[in-house]
Amino acid sequence: MSFLIRFWDVVRHLDAHIVWLVAHYDGWAYLILSLIVFLENGVVLTPFLPGDSLIFICGSLAAKGSLHPVWLSVFLIISATLGAFFNYAVGHFAKPYLANGKLSLIRPSYIKKTSDYFDRYGEITIGIAKFLPIVRTFAPFLAGVSQMPFWTFAIYNILGSVVWICFFVGTGFYFGNIPIIKDNLMVVAFGIVSISVLPVIWQLFRPSRVG
Repeated sequence: MSFLIRFWDVVRHLDAHIVWLVAHYDGWAYLILSLIVFLENGVVLTPFLPGDSLIFICGSLAAKGSLHPVWLSVFLIISATLGAFFNYAVGHFAKPYLANGKLSLIRPSYIKKTSDYFDRYGEITIGIAKFLPIVRTFAPFLAGVSQMPFWTFAIYNILGSVVWICFFVGTGFYFGNIPIIKDNLMVVAFGIVSISVLPVIWQLFRPSRVG
């Protein structure tokens, strides 16, 4: 319970924690921030880690000179890309164990449905998933499980990572220090995340078509 309370405090005051991190760890902050992005993209057990909001806040700090925008973008693009590659590899090698039921994480029928889904929408899914919290954590894993061709995954993973990171670093850099946004940075960050999640909620709860 104490962990959850502590975690919620970090999320609510993410901007202050990132400012503290950058001030105390200087150049190491790039690696720590990169590790967070890597884990959020690369480990199916950590979809709760901040992604969009963290990158947006980092962009606003880059505008102040606390972080270098180019180096920040490079580090985060690399970490997001490598994280998704790692997730893909785990899914790829886990498929036999999932298919024969030795691992109960995903039912065999889900693997077949996932494979069919990626056959139809996989390329688009990998690119767009970067902008969808939670989905971007699971999409690379499921792409590996469904045996999506590696180079197809690689192209859309790299392109998606570049666009995702540049978009949120850029919006944070150019808009994060506007007074009304700066004074309500976490509200804006949560708003961005909420908008990102809306398509996922719509897909989950929209009425099924009949016929």
